[in-house]
Amino acid sequence: MKHPLRQFLIAVAVSLPLRAATLEWAADGFTFVAQIIADGKGGCAVCGQYTGSFCIVWFDNTGQKVYEKTLSVNTSGIVAFDGKNLIYQVGTSPASLVVVDKNATEQTVSDPNYHMHGSHTAGPYQPNRAFDKKGFFTAQQPTGAGTWRVARYSYK
Repeated sequence: MKHPLRQFLIAVAVSLPLRAATLEWAADGFTFVAQIIADGKGGCAVCGQYTGSFCIVWFDNTGQKVYEKTLSVNTSGIVAFDGKNLIYQVGTSPASLVVVDKNATEQTVSDPNYHMHGSHTAGPYQPNRAFDKKGFFTAQQPTGAGTWRVARYSYK
């Protein structure tokens, strides 16, 4: 007995191009990676930790750092990132937001009468968005000695 739906699905599966994963770039040095937000063009913003301190790092599509900040205070993470602007929260008193443009120029947004948060008061504000139409990012933990890294893979 023939199963037309099954035959159709097999034909579609066989005709689809095979996807692969090719490492494009990787950046290490993190003791932990908490959040990765893709910019849609092969770059990303990362909220992580270096030894003893939180950090925010913006990578371009080649893995070069556009912006890097080691924080002396806690953070609830990245509030927004679109590849042109990066916004993250810092646990100052009162809590503030930092807006960074593509030239790595910082502007602090604060109000002495209010704690600044993202769209809600618990971080991370923006869930991980670790992919785009050309590839994806991973947080990679070493199996032995070493540091965490963020890696970009293409689908090719």
